[in-house]
Amino acid sequence: MPKIIDHEGTRDAIADAFVRVVAARGVATVTMREIAREAGISQTLPLYYFDSRDALVEFAFARQTQLSVEGLLEVTRSGGSAKDRIRATVNWLVKRASTNQAKWRMIIAMIVENRENSRINDLDRECYNKYLEELELLFDAYRLETGIELKPRAEALMLITATDGLSLATASLGATVQMLMVPQLNELLLERFGLSTDQDSLTFAA
Repeated sequence: MPKIIDHEGTRDAIADAFVRVVAARGVATVTMREIAREAGISQTLPLYYFDSRDALVEFAFARQTQLSVEGLLEVTRSGGSAKDRIRATVNWLVKRASTNQAKWRMIIAMIVENRENSRINDLDRECYNKYLEELELLFDAYRLETGIELKPRAEALMLITATDGLSLATASLGATVQMLMVPQLNELLLERFGLSTDQDSLTFAA
């Protein structure tokens, strides 16, 4: 019986290995041989699935943005009241932005070092727009549910900008971000949405 090869799984494994290597070393000097070693596969397989380094960069970045959007949708559409979903979404966004320094260094490096790559730019823009659209819908539901006057698009933009800033700080400062940036973000959200915070996460005030 012929062996069944999981081509999709292998492709994903190569992309994930690429992400790990880039997180440690940056994009510019990564080789296909290093990626194969990290993935635990034959040295020829990366070039079998990706005919160029640029093709691998684009696929890996697309995979990261897809996983990011899927994570956001899972929490914004988790059920319950709009208030509960905003609480869960804020917790998810802040945790995501303030942890995993290597991941954020990798994402920033991929964007900066491929700034002339129109596909990377398009993927980054698409991810941003999906975040904006989903958060705007959530804030609009909150407005209708509570009667609180707010501008859903403006609140969505504010939350994206705040957590993007937090992720940039995480890339450069790592764990220090928990002490320096998270309290500031907590205070901003507390002021705008009546949120309270404990040491590790954001929660709505009773």
